[in-house]
Amino acid sequence: MNSMAIMNSEGDTKVHWDPSDPESVEVAAATFASYSERGYRAYAMQSDTQGEQMATFDPSASSILFVPQMQGG
Repeated sequence: MNSMAIMNSEGDTKVHWDPSDPESVEVAAATFASYSERGYRAYAMQSDTQGEQMATFDPSASSILFVPQMQGG
């Protein structure tokens, strides 16, 4: 099962999907779009410390990490 972790003020929110289940892929894709529109950045994680930024949802990505946009001051 593939997963998405969305970092937020409460820690993180998890979303899981199965690439062979269109309904779960649809929910994950909608979540990806929603957070991307809010300025979050998505990374396809290759290891615990290495990730590649994603611009679009890829249902074959095994682990996606969303981080909020940093705010300067």
